[in-house]
Amino acid sequence: MPDGTAVTYLYDGTFDGYMCCVYESFKRKERPSDILLFDEAQLTLFDLVRIKTDEAKAKKTEEAIRQKISAEALQLVKRAFLTSLEGRELIILEFLRLGFKEGKGIMRRLTAPEVEPLIRATRHLSNETERYRGFIRFS
Repeated sequence: MPDGTAVTYLYDGTFDGYMCCVYESFKRKERPSDILLFDEAQLTLFDLVRIKTDEAKAKKTEEAIRQKISAEALQLVKRAFLTSLEGRELIILEFLRLGFKEGKGIMRRLTAPEVEPLIRATRHLSNETERYRGFIRFS
């Protein structure tokens, strides 16, 4: 795939919408320079491509992740998507690119630059969830 394709993907902010961005990236052999929400679009030199949410493409992408990488990788992607990690869409996409190359082994490369930010962000999310549960329990 060409590096740094001069295109920015715009999507609706849903997980299915993001899975469609992943699908289109692989289908078009593009590596988007950014993936933004529809309302975050800004003046840019790159082409803006609006990616429509298609449930069939989203499910096909999820199944490909499950089959070619692992169910654990799909769970990591879903949890990472829920975090507030800056630029998470591109970070997840790079993780998936490497995962489709390496397969299940990607989940053992915890310090790889494509994996470590996702592990750290999901760990932070889990810790925050536990704090909220504790707060609610004693409220």
